[in-house]
Amino acid sequence: MERRKLQAATSDRVTNIEIRKTTNVKDTVPVPHSIKWNWGDHVAGIEQRRWAHPSSMCGVRLGIRRTGRPKTRSRE
Repeated sequence: MERRKLQAATSDRVTNIEIRKTTNVKDTVPVPHSIKWNWGDHVAGIEQRRWAHPSSMCGVRLGIRRTGRPKTRSRE
C-alpha cells in the first residue's frame, strides 16, 4: 500500500525502510508488541489493595480437565 502511495514499483529497488521514512507509516509488528509491554508495566505497578488489581488479573483454572462429557452441568 505504501508503494502504491509513492508509485514505486518493485523494479525501482526502493527498500521498505526508505518507503516507511517517506510515508511515516509504522511497521505492524513492533507496534502491538510495544503496546503489550506498556500495558504489562502498568499492571505490574498497580497496588495490591486497589479494586483494579483483581479485575485485571486472569483467573487461571487449577487442576486438570477430565476427558469426555461432563457428568453434571456447570454452575455458571
